Amino acid sequence: MWAENPNIPGYKQRLDPSKFVPMRDAILAALPAAPDGLTLNELDAAIRPYLSDDVFPGGKKVGWWAEAKLDLEAKKLIERVPKSKPQRVRRVVE
Repeated sequence: MWAENPNIPGYKQRLDPSKFVPMRDAILAALPAAPDGLTLNELDAAIRPYLSDDVFPGGKKVGWWAEAKLDLEAKKLIERVPKSKPQRVRRVVE
């Protein structure tokens, strides 16, 4: 599975789908389309209930794999809330 990065157009990184896919699905399930979205810390807490302990034992490496949000942003499924401090993200609604 190849993940993109919105900060580096054209860059793709190969990632383990056994971890990437559950993380991607958890982010999309947990992240609201509300105008304010969630801070990155709130998102980290919100995705944990969606993640299996079999895939992320004891929650280890959840923070690193949460970087799957960059791929979702590159694919225009989520977006950063403009001018938010701390940074906030939300789902894109079409």
